[in-house]
Amino acid sequence: MTPQKTLLPKPLGNLLFPALLMMVWALQSFLIDPRGEFPLNDDWMYSQSVLILFRDHRLHFFDWQAAFSLTQILWGWLVSCFTGFSMTALRISVVVLGGVGILLSYALFREFHKDRSVAFGAALLIAVNPLYLVWSHSFMTDIPFYTLSVASFLLGVRWLKNERLNHWLIFTLCACLASLVRQLAIVIPISLFAAVLIKQGLRKKPLGMALVSIAAVAITLWAFKAILENTLGIPYMMTAKENGVPWALMQALQSLQFAALLSLVTVRSFLKVALSLGFFMFPAILLTFFPVFRGMSKRARVIALATILAAVLLFGLLQRITGLRMPLGPETLHDFGIGPLTLSGNKALPEAPSLLWTVYGLLGSIGAGIFGFLAGPFFLRTFRSGSLGGWREQAWPLVLAASACILYFTLLTISGHFDRYQTFYFPLILLSLLHVGRAFPWNTSKVFLAGAFLMTLAIGYFSVAGTHDYLSWNRVRWQVLRSIMLQKEIPPSEIDGGYEFNGWYLYDPNYRKVPEKSWYWVIRDTYRISFAPVSNYRILQNFSYRKWLPFGGNQLFLLQRIREEAKTHNGSVGKPVYVLD
Repeated sequence: MTPQKTLLPKPLGNLLFPALLMMVWALQSFLIDPRGEFPLNDDWMYSQSVLILFRDHRLHFFDWQAAFSLTQILWGWLVSCFTGFSMTALRISVVVLGGVGILLSYALFREFHKDRSVAFGAALLIAVNPLYLVWSHSFMTDIPFYTLSVASFLLGVRWLKNERLNHWLIFTLCACLASLVRQLAIVIPISLFAAVLIKQGLRKKPLGMALVSIAAVAITLWAFKAILENTLGIPYMMTAKENGVPWALMQALQSLQFAALLSLVTVRSFLKVALSLGFFMFPAILLTFFPVFRGMSKRARVIALATILAAVLLFGLLQRITGLRMPLGPETLHDFGIGPLTLSGNKALPEAPSLLWTVYGLLGSIGAGIFGFLAGPFFLRTFRSGSLGGWREQAWPLVLAASACILYFTLLTISGHFDRYQTFYFPLILLSLLHVGRAFPWNTSKVFLAGAFLMTLAIGYFSVAGTHDYLSWNRVRWQVLRSIMLQKEIPPSEIDGGYEFNGWYLYDPNYRKVPEKSWYWVIRDTYRISFAPVSNYRILQNFSYRKWLPFGGNQLFLLQRIREEAKTHNGSVGKPVYVLD
């Protein structure tokens, strides 16, 4: 590969792109505004565990959590030691970890493509991705897991290249820490072992060290589970998730009907992941594909276009067969927004035009088809090259990425593959692209470069605006709930305040769902906060929140059961409108 020319001195060039990435990251977070003393989605569990550790000096895990999350809780405790317990501080600490994850991604991409601008563009795609951005502004486990995973891959790749002991030690440590956030980190040393097998062959020393890394992560998981079992007890959801994988496989072997159901779930999960990655990685896929396509013969171009068309048709057919409807979340991405809608009345919100999701599905299909065309033939040509050393150098990065993605996908498909789990794939897909197209810069076509930039900008706007709106309506929700608790002296047991509110105040591992009530630990729903009016409730007040995305509602409703009208706690019966932010 010919070294890329640059007009900047090397020290300045080395700092310029990381600095630009951090400027973009800081600007996005400033626009979003991560402040607010309220939990988001499942992070009420992790933040409350941090509070208990900080206040009472004891570890506590909720039966509701499936992830080990020990590293997460200890990180939050360390932050609290400096700032005092604050959900704003916890959220900002994850914003910082998100920025570190972007820098580590940039460093990882530099290992596979020496053009700094290409590595910058790839890392920028992660920085503006809605799944990455929104969960960087929460205390969820997604971003700490991502950052430790990328650190592991980066050090593992460097160890594979130079066999330095310190790189291997830090790789193993990061993988162990990642496993104490989420157990699925076990796939990281396993995928590195597969890469070592391809790159180093049967050399005893590197294979032995890779096996030690697998053993270290496995022992870490086993030891933590054993300690929990003999002290605090293992949370129910942890056990259910772990036992669910072998149980599902055994059921599939014993029942054709269950095997068919598992196959349908697998195809649906594959479609969600493939179309989502194909869409959000589309700028990088396009800029990698164009120079490769331009250098092809006419016959090869026809084959390439036919392959991509076949992929589009196949994805469309699979969507029709499985009944999969856009959007492909709906855990994080949904019509006109980002973030789980954890309040009642969300089904009354308007839907996006079908054209929007048609474009999303089409571009996702094209992107996935192009990626398959680039990576598949490259992989096959590498193994058929006949060069004893050459094919090993060419193949091991793809083996590393493919084995990690396949293992991760397989385990999650059986146990439950939420869309926010897709962040794990981002660096692996991009490093595969950069490795395949390492001989080509991304600036060979100004038209495609401009198109890729505009699409990245559009994704960034959607991500920032959607994350801002997600925090905005949650901020107003909690202002309203705290107001009625403090000023009107209404206890949490009388309120359906949404998943996070009832989880924070009323979580009960022995709770049993009551018909006609929300499923999340509602004792009495005399009062309810909702996205829309609800039958058998009257509107006490409605509140507007500032919204940046142009479509959809921007109101929350404070409701009271009609049959409880006599118990108003001196509440207002009018319908004033307030704007809070």
